[in-house]
Amino acid sequence: MVTSNLPFGRWGQAFSDGDDVVAAAIIDRLVHHAEVLTQQ
Repeated sequence: MVTSNLPFGRWGQAFSDGDDVVAAAIIDRLVHHAEVLTQQ
């Protein structure tokens, strides 16, 4: 289980160099077979 208070679009900010490409790759691998739950 992975939790975050950031939307996927801001995950690049979670890395020290603000690397959006790395964040996109991580998100892609995490959600490939996942069920994403969001709280509205």
